[in-house]
Amino acid sequence: MTLGEKIYKLRNERNLSQGDLADALEVSRQSISKWETDASVPELDKLVKMSVFFSVSLDELILDKTHDRQPEFSKPKIICTERLGVSSTQKTVGIVLLCISAALWLLIALLGDILSGLILAAPFVACGIICLRVQRNAGLWCAWVIYLFIEIYLLFTTGIGWHYAFIPLIYSSSEMTTHLIVAWCLLAVYATLTVITALRIKKAHPVVLRKELIGAGACWSAVLITRAISRVVAREAANAVVFPRYFIYFNAVFGWVRNIILTVAFIFTYRLIIALIKKRQNT
Repeated sequence: MTLGEKIYKLRNERNLSQGDLADALEVSRQSISKWETDASVPELDKLVKMSVFFSVSLDELILDKTHDRQPEFSKPKIICTERLGVSSTQKTVGIVLLCISAALWLLIALLGDILSGLILAAPFVACGIICLRVQRNAGLWCAWVIYLFIEIYLLFTTGIGWHYAFIPLIYSSSEMTTHLIVAWCLLAVYATLTVITALRIKKAHPVVLRKELIGAGACWSAVLITRAISRVVAREAANAVVFPRYFIYFNAVFGWVRNIILTVAFIFTYRLIIALIKKRQNT
């Protein structure tokens, strides 16, 4: 099987058009067509990008090898797989976090407040599981967990969220000014984590215009739907004779969910812009 035939086969197995693959590799569609017909050969950097995109080794992509000629390569492959696993340091951190969560819950439970113990121990449990199970960007996902738990705690206790940063009336008193400062701090952390996440995902997964367009459209639609639901519930709570206590919990949890969807929407939008810029450069 020639290199062009392999590229054609890998592309079709993933239901990608020549344009999708061209966007992912930052080349023109005509280049993909020439490669698949063996009219030209990709440069080395494009071969490397292609091997990462299709999750195959360069040997499998370039060389026409049969299974009975590869026995000597089985051990190096096992070694590479082990290196991709969770490091011993990360496992140690995960175990320590789980132990801290258990000790914290037990201490607060002995004081008679089991529910508060569970709430305070939850971030340590989540970060511990991430450290034990996630191979890449574990620190980033732990930072997201900590941020989201802090945000939901502030929503429960004070009602402050990063959206307060865009409310001008918050400047009216010293207390509200303090709330504004906290809101801007939350917004800064949220924006930083979103940008870092987008960059990490872009590095691990090349952009494909069609997928980014569908993802951005779906996520922004979900954001509008959740916002509409939140407005309806808030209106019902405001019109109630007795303010419903459930609205406080709904507002905090639903706001958390809405922020997660909004973050994914921002990331897809960023990737879509990158894909459009690359497509414009290749045309």
